[in-house]
Amino acid sequence: LRMVGIYPVSSVVELKGGYRGVVSVVTPEAPTKPCVIVALDPHGSPMRMHEFDLAKDSISQISHCIPVELSGIDPSQVLGVDL
Repeated sequence: LRMVGIYPVSSVVELKGGYRGVVSVVTPEAPTKPCVIVALDPHGSPMRMHEFDLAKDSISQISHCIPVELSGIDPSQVLGVDL
């Protein structure tokens, strides 16, 4: 878990409220509470992307990971990098 982490960067996750996004930063101090760039609203519609630091935002929590091919999100596009 130390090397890879529970939610590796570029993982697609769904938050408890139904929003979907991409893990952008994971810190050793809070491996279960990464930063997530939210890209889809609870209805699956694209939205203005916003980054949440789940270590600082006690309201948002990750519900589960979503396979990239089923997520409707391209992590490389969200992160702005080639994966």
